[in-house]
Formats: sequence, C-alpha cells, structure tokens
Amino acid sequence: MTGKITVGTIQDTDGNTVASTYVTNGVAKAWVNYNHGASITVRDSLNQASMTDFGVGFAFTNFTNNFATLGYCQTASGRAEGQAVNGSGNNLTSRVSYVAFNGSGAQIDCDTNCIACNGDLA
Repeated sequence: MTGKITVGTIQDTDGNTVASTYVTNGVAKAWVNYNHGASITVRDSLNQASMTDFGVGFAFTNFTNNFATLGYCQTASGRAEGQAVNGSGNNLTSRVSYVAFNGSGAQIDCDTNCIACNGDLA
C-alpha cells in the first residue's frame, strides 16, 4: 500500500503549529554513528551505503542517495579525550569525509563518531 499526505502546516496536541517545510527541510538527510577502531563498525545510520577507511582517524561515508549540490551542511562529533572531528575537504555529493584528532593534533581512531548531513537530495 502506498499513499501521499499533503499538508502545509503541522499542529501538535497543544495547538502549536509549524510549516511542513520546516520539518522536511530541517531533518538530517544522512547520518551515521560508527566505531573507527581496527576496522570501521557502523552502529546505526540513515542514507549511508558504506564507509571507507583511509587510515588512522580518516574515513569517508558514502551515501545511498546523493546530495543535489556540494552546498550540503556537515556536522560531526566524536568521543575521545581532547578529540576534534573535522571535515577533510574531500567531499562530493556522493560522500562526506572526516578526520579525528586528539588534543595534540595527531590523528586518532575513536570508538564513537557521529556525522550528520543536511541539505537537498538529488
């Protein structure tokens, strides 16, 4: 069974309303939670086809459905002492890449990494 619901405004049980475009445009179109240890293990994801390990702390996540342009927004976080996770600048509409660093600036593999991407899909 398939169907289509078309609405301009969504209302919650308290009477608060929001335009439906706020919901459809504001949700992540791709995200992944993974362990980057000896090998990458994906815990959970959305619109994520696979991951490619490019060495210590450096990985690509490949999308199932590509983004329309390179103007999509990426956000990342990780869990390790003094860790920073940054976009590597090697992004395509079909993938996003990240590098994790420790407090001294050395690349590290972290047990918990989360990446979310917002934007329009192709």
